[in-house]
Amino acid sequence: MRFLYYNMSCKVTIGNVVIEYVNSITANESIKKLSDTATIIIPREYTEASVDGSQETFAGNNILDFIKVDHPVTIEMGYDDNLAIEFTGYVTSISADVPLVIKCEDEMFQLRKSNFSQTFSSLSLLQLLKTISPGYSYDILDDIKLGKFTLNNESAYQILERLRKDYGLHSRF
Repeated sequence: MRFLYYNMSCKVTIGNVVIEYVNSITANESIKKLSDTATIIIPREYTEASVDGSQETFAGNNILDFIKVDHPVTIEMGYDDNLAIEFTGYVTSISADVPLVIKCEDEMFQLRKSNFSQTFSSLSLLQLLKTISPGYSYDILDDIKLGKFTLNNESAYQILERLRKDYGLHSRF
């Protein structure tokens, strides 16, 4: 039987907290920016959510006791509980306002925390990527020779941004 409408549904997992009702979600994805971002808005006095698989009531508790910056985030959205993953990343900030605004960023958030100071007499793109982001896999079109390259107290994010501006090399997670 065909229905005249579909019910929107979502599931936001932050750390071990699962939230199924939100005010709004905005997910931004662009090849012009190094990272994808998302903003989740929920009521400040959120009353119920699932914590570690069991239904919890936040009455008398602050939801911020359960959600922290750096917690992993997965946002699933769809219709009639047919959900698809729309965003994965980490909590970057939580506002103190009403309603509660939770800002998130993809894996690039982890690369913002790094710091590199090193000079290379000759360096290729693949060598640079392995230096600034070990543990990740790379899919590069061509292993470009960058020549002499200096890292001056920069995060991996700043280095990738410099590659985009100075060399025209775009990167994405």
